[in-house]
Amino acid sequence: MSEIFAGKAFLVVTGASRGIGRAIAEKFASHLKNDSKVLLMARNLENLEKIADGMPRGLIILCKSVDFGQTTTKELQDALNDALRGEKPESFNQAIIVHCAAVVDYTRTANDLTDFSEWQTFFNVNMFSSAVLNGLFMKTFESSGVKKYVVNVCSYWGLTPDVYVSSYCAAKAAKDMFFKSFALENPDVSVLNYLPGLVDTEMLHDAYKKSKSEELVTRIKSALENNTVSTPEKTAECLVGVLKQQNYKSGDYVDFQKLNTV
Repeated sequence: MSEIFAGKAFLVVTGASRGIGRAIAEKFASHLKNDSKVLLMARNLENLEKIADGMPRGLIILCKSVDFGQTTTKELQDALNDALRGEKPESFNQAIIVHCAAVVDYTRTANDLTDFSEWQTFFNVNMFSSAVLNGLFMKTFESSGVKKYVVNVCSYWGLTPDVYVSSYCAAKAAKDMFFKSFALENPDVSVLNYLPGLVDTEMLHDAYKKSKSEELVTRIKSALENNTVSTPEKTAECLVGVLKQQNYKSGDYVDFQKLNTV
């Protein structure tokens, strides 16, 4: 079995401008070999460029501003082509893609969600764009003999329902099932559904400030006060270790909280 960071890699990270996505991009980059290529994707180009500036100088990095709620197949394919910059896919030892882009609404009940366009945009970000980008990524490297790795950054809300987040629960559950099915169809690809734990991110603080669920707000407040939340850097480092060890069946969940005590 090849080691994920052993050779020249092509890495894609979505949602890379902040939080867990940013930490994963930075942590992975610190393990990549020189001349590896990194494609960072998110809406905030300025943040992406700042992150790229702090990465090892031996890497070739492209930052791409993408609105995953409105993106197209062509835009995503063009981003992959631009990152390759004429280099052949077979020149890489590993091709790694991390799906981390997400958006959450903490304020509305299921009965409030009656706008088709809002549903479309929401699922575009949280599910459809990942599925399309993943397919394009696989086609790019399908005949190259490159070892391929897929990481789907999951949420406990994809496993357990909750109030005021029904759209997010639905999208994350659909995304997880998609990657489980993808793993069955692609036994040559290493697929990991990674549960990152409760992490101190802007998204967590948004939930604390905006959620209409008193139970959720109380739970977050308690976790922050008792220092039982992880940092993005810690969960990203755990993910690196999991991928290096490969002690999981492709398509399975690996849960940060079951591997660590904060």
